[in-house]
Order: sequence, then structure tokens, then C-alpha cells
Amino acid sequence: MKHEVAPAKVNVGSNDDLVAVAMNTRGASVDGRETRENDVWCFLLLARLNEGASNSTEGFQDGQESGTTHFAGFDEETVALFSALRHGGKTRSIRWPPVRVGWASTVTRFHPQPVFPRELEREIFEICALSRPVLVPKLILVARRVKTWIEPILYLRLHLACHPLMATPESRRELFRQSVRNMYLSDAVDDNSFLFAFPRLENLRTRVSTHDQDSAKFFAENLPRTLKHLYIQDPAPRFPLAALSQLTHLDVMGDRDLGQDISVFYDAVVQLPRLTHISFSNSEYEPLYIRLLKNCLSLEVLFYLKSHDEPLVDQDDLTNDIRYVCGEDDAIYDWDWVEDWQMGVQYGRDYWARIERFIAKRRSKEINVLTRSLLSSTIRRKSTEFVRDSVRNIFEQFCGPFLVQILKVCPEVENLGSRLPGLKKLSIKDPVVLTPTPAYSHITDLHMSSNPGSESDTDDFYASIVQCLPSLTHLSLSNYGYRPILLPLLQNCPLLKVLVYFTYERDFAESLAEDVRFVVYGDPDSYHRFNDWRRGVCFGDDRWYYAERLIEKRIPEHAAGK
Repeated sequence: MKHEVAPAKVNVGSNDDLVAVAMNTRGASVDGRETRENDVWCFLLLARLNEGASNSTEGFQDGQESGTTHFAGFDEETVALFSALRHGGKTRSIRWPPVRVGWASTVTRFHPQPVFPRELEREIFEICALSRPVLVPKLILVARRVKTWIEPILYLRLHLACHPLMATPESRRELFRQSVRNMYLSDAVDDNSFLFAFPRLENLRTRVSTHDQDSAKFFAENLPRTLKHLYIQDPAPRFPLAALSQLTHLDVMGDRDLGQDISVFYDAVVQLPRLTHISFSNSEYEPLYIRLLKNCLSLEVLFYLKSHDEPLVDQDDLTNDIRYVCGEDDAIYDWDWVEDWQMGVQYGRDYWARIERFIAKRRSKEINVLTRSLLSSTIRRKSTEFVRDSVRNIFEQFCGPFLVQILKVCPEVENLGSRLPGLKKLSIKDPVVLTPTPAYSHITDLHMSSNPGSESDTDDFYASIVQCLPSLTHLSLSNYGYRPILLPLLQNCPLLKVLVYFTYERDFAESLAEDVRFVVYGDPDSYHRFNDWRRGVCFGDDRWYYAERLIEKRIPEHAAGK
């Protein structure tokens, strides 16, 4: 079904009048909403995207009022662009129904010439192109002037797996020189000499090794001095970083042994005046961490991506510095280098962004992720000030007497894989029967991972949840034995917003499947409880986050179905 959205009724008799409409519609009421200039600009964009229809009568329908025309037949991508402008260029999380846009006019077809000033028209198309880069190839077909405006946006980002300029016409090379700001070079590219052709390059991720001094010097000489983000593989110790005075982000990858030359690399890094972010994936650089944090005054983030079998650094001077973050396996990276780089360039949501959120939480004392050995040494020294007011989240692998020791110096814990008075988030492995007690009155999130021993155990568990957890909003169960109580839980837990069920099953009762709060996690074997807990604590994107996103999408569909 198509919904008609009719802008304010304004009689327009000429191009100048239409421009006046564009510049003076603020505050006009449209279906109870206030219009903005963008609402009218959108109409121009839709007209241009459907320019072919303007030369025939198929794209128009007569309205009820004399002289009123309606523009119809918009495709899904056109509507997406319309939504992008209405929402200030933000296309994500937008659900906009198919629309027809109409306006009161004394004309019945579009004038072949643009009706808005060129600078206004250009701004419209640039907003759309930046909001949805995937549509740029279609947008450049609207008109030659539009192609001139937005084609450079198509080449803001390049992912190259071979030499890019050998087969490129000279006319295209100039476009590359003026447009490219971000580039990803795979390890298949063995020649860096073409980099001089991109004088405006700001972000470069390269898998090309520069471990020997000659290749490092040649590589650096070809880098533009505008470079701000550099991701480099196995750099030579004497890599001439000092020439990159604009560099703010440096990612050093690889596992090459630096030996005695590590101090040379350190001297080069501390001379970078604008460096704010640096990361390593090689333990050889570990001796530099404390020195870098102390002597790089502009440094905001030092990230170390360690392998799972490496021991954690346990130095108070390092672990007490909130700028230092140590990630393991997929805790920070998504391990898709290309996708992570693209998400950073396009939306600013790469691993740097996740680390910054983590540091912000540490700075606000919302979290303080510590190693087991560091906690042990803290307890032994009785230096409780370091953790007393900071630790909020502990995973249940800290158990038994050791857990008791920790809780004596961490009274503010809210997220724990065990029971604790004042707890908000609880994860338990073995089925238990909860009893009415203030210790559980604040629990909002509960995860149960093991199978109930019998049918009576299941019934007792259900009854205890209903009676003892008055604040419960999120519940996840990961065993078939809990299936009989799924529907009763949804019916009798009034505050329950999310029920996640881990199973390979696909056959559920209609009353259960239609409840938008019920979410099935279809691959329980791939669910790693500790990694999920850690991602939730550090970045907020655990199973609850994804379940809530899915429910948000289901709610409009569910309402429409009714």
C-alpha cells in the first residue's frame, strides 16, 4: 500500500516561485508535522531521479484539485534517498513506507531546466551520495553536472589488490588524484611506487611489508604528507615516521623481531607531534609501552592485540593507565580487516571507536577489567583503593575462596556469574531454585546455561523466576529442557522484554513465535559465553544488544500484521 504525503499547499507558477517555496516552507504543517527546507529539496531530487518519467504522462496522476499533480511510482532506493534527506542524511535505522509526494502547482510537468540554484542542488546530491555511497553509480546518471559533483565521492575509498594505475586512462588518474582519501592495499600489491599519485590520501592500510630499510625509505618517500591514519605491516626499525607530521593513528602489525633496534623505532614515534592512537600486535614492542605512555604527551590510546596463548602484562604502572587496552582474539577486532577498515572510514565504527568507548567507561569508573593475577596481588598487598570503587563486572570463572576475597574489596559489583546482594546481572551454569530474598530483587538480566535435571526441576525453576525476580527484563536459556516454560514465562513475567532461547529447533507454537519478545539463537554451539559477556561489558554489543535490535525491527511488522 502506498501512502501519500502531501506538502503544504502552495501555488507555484514559475521556477522562481518554486525556489521561494524551497526557501520559505519552514514551519508549514504537513500531516501534523512541521516541514523543513529539506522536505522540498527532496522533491527536486525525486524528480531528477525519475527524470525519464517527466517526459510522459505515466509518472503523473491528476489530483482532486484543479492544477494539482502527484509524482508517483518511486522505487525503493528513491524512497531511501528521500528518507535520508528528511532525517539529516542519516539512513541507518530508518523505516520509511513507500510514498507519493505531491504539491500544488499551476504546471503539469517538470521544466527541463533545474528549478533550484546550482549550489542548492549540488548540496542535495552530495548529502545523498555521502549517506548512501552504494547509490552513487546511479546518481551520476541523472545529469552531467551531477556526475561532476558526486563522482569524486565514489573514489573516496579504494580497496586495491593489484597495481591500480597501469590500466587506468589518464583522465581517470586525475580524478583519483583529486578524490582518493582512503586506501586499503592487500598483500598482493608488491609495489608502493604509485602512492605518490594520491597527494590527498589521509588513511592508508597496507599489508605490504616494509621490513628492510630500502623498501621502508622508498615507501615513506611516496607517502603524502597529509596522511593521518597509517596501518603498516612489519615496518623497518628506521622507518622514517618523522616525515609524517600529521599522523594521528598508527597501527603496527606483524611479528618481526626488532632486536636492538627497538629504541630507534621508539625515538621515531615520540617525535610525532599529533599522534593520539597507537596499536601493536607484536609482543616485541612491550618494553616501549610505559615509555610511550609517559613521554607521548598527545597519546590517548595504546592498544595491544595479543594472541590467546600470551600472558597478560601485569605491571601496575601500565594496567593502572586507562589509556592502555589489551585485547585478545576477537575481543576488539572483528578479524575481518577489510570490513573493519571500511566501517571505520564510512561510519566511524572500527576497532578504534570500540576502544575509545571502552576507555570512556574506564574513565567514568563504570568498568575496570583486570587480570586475575593483578587482582590476586592487589588483595595480597591489601591495596584495595585501586579496585574498591571501580569494579562492576566479574565473570564467574573467579569462584570459590578466590571470589570471596575479591568481593571483600569489590562491594560495588553489579554483573557477576554468581549470586550477590544488590546484583543486576546474573549468569549461572547449574539449575538452581531461587528463593525470595532481597539478594535477587534487583536482578534484571538472567542467563541459565545448563539443563534442568527433571521436569519437576523445570517447574520449580519457572516458579522461582516468577516469584523471586520482580525486576527481571531479560532472560536467556540455552537448553531444550526449558522449552515447556517458554510461553508461561512470557505470559506471567509482566516486565519481561527479551527472552532469548538457544536452540537448533525451528518448530514453535504460533502463540510463541508471534510474540516479538521471543528471540531464537539458531546456532548455540557457536555461542561463547565468556566472549559474549566480555563484549557486553566492554562495548555493549552482547546477545542482549542484538536481540533488542531484532525486536525493534519486529515491532512495526507485528503492528502492521494486526
